[in-house]
Amino acid sequence: MSQYGHGKGTIYGGCSQYSIVPEKYCYKLQYGVSDTEAVLLEPMGVAHNAIERLEVNNENVFVIGCGAVGLFAIACAKALGATTVYAADVLPGRLELATKMGADVVINSKDVDVRSEIMRLTDQVGIGRICEASGNVGMLNGCFKYLRKGGRVSILGLPKQALHIDDVLQDIVFKSLTITTVHGRRIFHTWNECEKLIADKKVDPSMLVTHDLPLSEHHNAFKTLLSGKCCKVLLDPSKV
Repeated sequence: MSQYGHGKGTIYGGCSQYSIVPEKYCYKLQYGVSDTEAVLLEPMGVAHNAIERLEVNNENVFVIGCGAVGLFAIACAKALGATTVYAADVLPGRLELATKMGADVVINSKDVDVRSEIMRLTDQVGIGRICEASGNVGMLNGCFKYLRKGGRVSILGLPKQALHIDDVLQDIVFKSLTITTVHGRRIFHTWNECEKLIADKKVDPSMLVTHDLPLSEHHNAFKTLLSGKCCKVLLDPSKV
């Protein structure tokens, strides 16, 4: 299936009221989730895929970046059995949301040195699982220093610059670590697992919806999104 969107495999854009998609690419909802919950399966699925690959059960997890996908990563980590979830961001509002989504400890990376704080919180052992969801190349470059031996890192954010490791031997080779990356979801496993988590009330995606607008207000929706003063903005095609 080509990338969805006007001119990218279909003639329909994301803001069209109706779309035609080949049946084999469609997932049929099975657990009675709401329309709002259903449309958020997409970003939640990306986070779930990353967290599942991290193998977080009975592990401490550090989520870097509390945008929508990072917030879903927090919720999925708790739902999949993480012991303690730490979360970092530079915006207080996002850290508040991180707490609501299940983070046990939040860190404002603008105010404290993340490496020192994580080492302090883990009694100098380091963190076992890291989900890098910020896309900030500095945070990604530095996270290997406070990953414990045998740890796992999932690169979920989208860095636009080169990855640079200061001490390859100590931070990579001698740590016997595992690095995973994510591109979307595992079809259809991810959809099914995420829908079950929502239906079982283990994840509440509606907490991330800050704006719910009719489709006719798509210009305002994108303006709001680009302002950075929101989390998830929904457009309802039944309201034009």
